[in-house]
Amino acid sequence: MVFSLAIYTGMRRGEILGLRWGDIDFEKKELKVIQTANWTRDGLVIQRPKTNDSIRRVKLFQNIIDDLKERYMQIEDYKKEYGDSYEDNDLVCCYPGGGYINPKVAAERLDMTPAMFNERYSHLLPIMQEEAVDKIEAELNKYAEKQLETAEK
Repeated sequence: MVFSLAIYTGMRRGEILGLRWGDIDFEKKELKVIQTANWTRDGLVIQRPKTNDSIRRVKLFQNIIDDLKERYMQIEDYKKEYGDSYEDNDLVCCYPGGGYINPKVAAERLDMTPAMFNERYSHLLPIMQEEAVDKIEAELNKYAEKQLETAEK
């Protein structure tokens, strides 16, 4: 889910790891970036983004919405499995027990330094987002339809 959000939304690592279910509006197909989760030498820090421009709405592809809904069901299963020991922080991206993920892990998995990760996946201009989402989603749907037609033949 971390990588899907990075690729499809352009959100920064700390923004993704701080994303809560309450920040997502499935009807409007958007999410709000209003907090970040970052690890420092002193431990985990949950804070507002550093600049007011970083507090923003991000339009979502239908594909990522579907992934988010599937992730929500997965987390509901984790809650049942872990019971009272589940650490419910309302997080989208968390360990099975509900805890915050160490942000450095996401960058390491992509063989990037945290700075490289942030540079590569920095957010898009808000006006461009909706247009880009619509165009890319249309192309993905066309490709899927062609694949389906080929398979039916």
